[in-house]
Amino acid sequence: MLDDLFAYRGELGVTFAEDVTRFRLWAPTARSVRLLLFDDADPAAVAANLARRGYDLDVQAFLALEARRKSLQAEADELRNTRNTRSKAIGRAKAQGEDVQPLLDEVADLGARLKSAEEALAVVREELDDLQMGLPNLLHATVPDGPDESANEELRR
Repeated sequence: MLDDLFAYRGELGVTFAEDVTRFRLWAPTARSVRLLLFDDADPAAVAANLARRGYDLDVQAFLALEARRKSLQAEADELRNTRNTRSKAIGRAKAQGEDVQPLLDEVADLGARLKSAEEALAVVREELDDLQMGLPNLLHATVPDGPDESANEELRR
């Protein structure tokens, strides 16, 4: 339906040039778009880079949040998988004329636990997003250290 109303045939995705990176996105129904660029593979390197700007990244707090996110994500995935497996067992049990109430109760409990895990996961994701959105841009290796552009060396006019 949206394809009938809106169409975009231009270039999408990421393109690189010597001095600029462009991100092109087509999302006609989006109310907002956020682009988070963060190298969580090496938070210590990110912290060292940000320190060049005078920004103190609490690496341990970040790592604790990320560990919590991973744990909650794994828990939610496992609960979802178990709930889906048990839901299929209900159909098989009904087909064989078995009492399905214990399975229904188990699935209901799994659903409640899954909802709780997903809510906790959403809170942690929001905390991570807030932390990452508050980070200043990382400095290129050629940029001089300093809190702002006043530390830059003027090379020419």
